[in-house]
Amino acid sequence: MKQPNEFIPAKSCEVCPTADGSQTLYSNSVQEHYHSTFGALQESRHIFIQAGLLEAYRRKTAGTNPSLKVFELGLGTGLNALLTILEAGKLQLNLSYDCIEAYPLSPDLIKALNYPALFSEQDQNKAAAVLDFIHSAKWNVRHTEPASHTTFTKFRGDFALFELPQSYDLVYWDPFSPEKQAGMWTEELFASMYKHMTTGSILVSYCAKGEIRRRLQRAGFGVERLQGPPGKREIIRATKE
Repeated sequence: MKQPNEFIPAKSCEVCPTADGSQTLYSNSVQEHYHSTFGALQESRHIFIQAGLLEAYRRKTAGTNPSLKVFELGLGTGLNALLTILEAGKLQLNLSYDCIEAYPLSPDLIKALNYPALFSEQDQNKAAAVLDFIHSAKWNVRHTEPASHTTFTKFRGDFALFELPQSYDLVYWDPFSPEKQAGMWTEELFASMYKHMTTGSILVSYCAKGEIRRRLQRAGFGVERLQGPPGKREIIRATKE
């Protein structure tokens, strides 16, 4: 897989406040924010934790040794991964988390974000340690996060050229919007992802546009529209039936 040579430099993005007190980045090259300006933290929790992780946990973890395999398209700031790993620790969930990013952010940009400070005082150090673990982990190598025992692998490259290493129970589809990154929202990519998901597994995304729903359906998914977080009327959850 072809890999980019450099991180996205700090000068290419601007740190922006959002309505819930959390921060996001604005990409000057893409001309789009990484998260909703109505609240980065509450958007991530609503879509990827509540509609995604907790629903997949409910569906997949009947038994004494619960486990989930998660794949994220678009690591970005690492906020989704951070929240997922912390929640997995609370649930005592055996979590495998794989993600891919073509254009990783520079360490300076990550350090500029206020994510650890958003947690309770007793959890701030843990959140800071997990965020550092996510972004300092070597590429294309499987790691184990010490506190939650999550196995974590981040792949560096273009998802359209990527061969998925396993099948997944939960997928976070979180690239930039179809208007800005059309190649990440094709029926062909959805069909490829479908083949690497377990029966009953789910894909969640912030984008509920009609054409995106139809592409998911043509790829084989059953698609439902759910209430969105503040500032967004709907989100989607797709199921491999």
